[in-house]
Amino acid sequence: MSDEIMKSEGNTELPAKVEEPKQPQTKMVDFGAEIEKLLPLVGTIQLSDTEKSILYAPVDENLVEIRTDGLVYLPWMHYVTRLRNALGISWGLIPVGFPKTKGDMVLWPHWFIIRGVPVSFVIGEQLWDSNNKRMSWSDASEGARSNALMRACKSIGITLELWDPAFIRQWISKFATQVPDPKKPDKIIWVKSVAIHPALERGVEKMLTPEDRLGMEAAEAVKVANELFPGSEVIGPTGSHMPPTEIPEGKPADTSPSATLFVKYHDDMVRFAHISILRDWWLKNGAEAELKLHPNHFKLLVELKDKLRQGFIDKAMKEKGGK
Repeated sequence: MSDEIMKSEGNTELPAKVEEPKQPQTKMVDFGAEIEKLLPLVGTIQLSDTEKSILYAPVDENLVEIRTDGLVYLPWMHYVTRLRNALGISWGLIPVGFPKTKGDMVLWPHWFIIRGVPVSFVIGEQLWDSNNKRMSWSDASEGARSNALMRACKSIGITLELWDPAFIRQWISKFATQVPDPKKPDKIIWVKSVAIHPALERGVEKMLTPEDRLGMEAAEAVKVANELFPGSEVIGPTGSHMPPTEIPEGKPADTSPSATLFVKYHDDMVRFAHISILRDWWLKNGAEAELKLHPNHFKLLVELKDKLRQGFIDKAMKEKGGK
């Protein structure tokens, strides 16, 4: 079109073309490329012999816990303690984004960093019920972070025993037992057994003899009895606390009268270290006790057994925080 025509139509000049500023394009991170950048750093962390001895020390089996479903684990603070004692504060978990909720699970990815070098990438998880007033969403997020720490330590070989079937079987046979769930009596759950005092270790395999008991200081004996025998009366260090019974002898009991046998059975039972030993003893000796004891004595023995059993369950659940 000529200038004359444009002027005739009222256009004196062409408008300048205005260009829109270019918006920066947001690109998806190429995760494979990011990993490739980290490859030269793999295996470059150097540990001293002292650091290795701390990080890879055998698991103290007394610190291991067990979930109600039978899964054994080491609480997160023990992982922190190892890392702190070995590395000071030259390590950390760097979160990747914000915690995510998927169904009843809170998930939170983290990089595990030691001395500025990424060591592993882990995803922590934690079950969460919005109706559970004892665990907020932020509590569940902290649980996911703690789980990430455990997995990060596992990834570099710390506390590997906890994934060794042989170690797990040995630990469960020594430290755990199954009990009815207080909330659902028809359900059986796992709990950690009551800790055994060193002075009573032999009592796990056999009853303590009078000589064993007399060898303990009176104050210590009372303290141990209170700790180990919940639900029963405190046993003195010099023998049975049972008062002389006036129940008739009734049934013959070989050469021992019913009252004497009752006191012996009573003292044996209250010295057991945990519920499984009480159960095994009763299975082995219950029929004999019923045969030899006066009915009233046997009734008292059954009541004591039930009282001790419930005491073990209550203490175990208390130690687990009622969960």
